[in-house]
Amino acid sequence: MGNSQRGHYTARMLYIIYTTLPDASSARALAHALVEHKLVACANIMPPHQSVYRWESAVCEAQEVALWCKTSADAVEGAMAYLRTHHPYDTPCLLAWHTSHSDSAYTAWAQQSTTPAP
Repeated sequence: MGNSQRGHYTARMLYIIYTTLPDASSARALAHALVEHKLVACANIMPPHQSVYRWESAVCEAQEVALWCKTSADAVEGAMAYLRTHHPYDTPCLLAWHTSHSDSAYTAWAQQSTTPAP
């Protein structure tokens, strides 16, 4: 991602996908697979954090790693399906929402990065 013109935004939608994983290794594996399959343009692996949640009637606490993925409207369903199938958790947190605006150069790059070769 090189330098781009600042202040040029587009209303074309990109999607942000958020999930949590047990460790950086599993996050890295999913991130690489998603990018390699052109399901996401970019994935960011965040530092470990503590999560508190209810599971099977007990309040639990665990260290997790957040994975943030950026993808196009055309690829979001495929990315979510891939995550559902390959995620190590039985009931993973899989959230996706669309951006209202994004930098036009970044959006074009993300669109191109998630478009399968002909």
